[in-house]
Amino acid sequence: MTVTQIDPPSQDIMLGWTEDQVRTYVDEKPLATGDHMIVLNEYGGFRSYQLVEVVNPALGRQRRILVSQHQQPGGQTFYRNGKNCFYPKGRTKMIPPTPSLAPFLQQPGDQVELRGIYGIVTAQQPPQRLRE
Repeated sequence: MTVTQIDPPSQDIMLGWTEDQVRTYVDEKPLATGDHMIVLNEYGGFRSYQLVEVVNPALGRQRRILVSQHQQPGGQTFYRNGKNCFYPKGRTKMIPPTPSLAPFLQQPGDQVELRGIYGIVTAQQPPQRLRE
């Protein structure tokens, strides 16, 4: 597993994908075992994206998507619109692979952590005074 820190390609957490677009992508492609998806997680101003492999594209009666183990909170199953089954109102979601992250996410398990968003202080960004 490779973890890379990059500057955010977009302020949009889902990188241009909406829940309806994710559902359409999943249904029209259709997903197969071995395909790749991205699990994203946002918490406390941090964002991370991890490439995962589809293990079962139609699990159970509701045809949920089972992905390989990931390092994000929540379970390994997702609804077809990208919401996590265990935390549907949470911050862990699934989106299709995107060109902006493709150079960093080459194989399942690779992870990208975005830095410098929402004014978070990182090692690459020195602290700034809020008040003079």
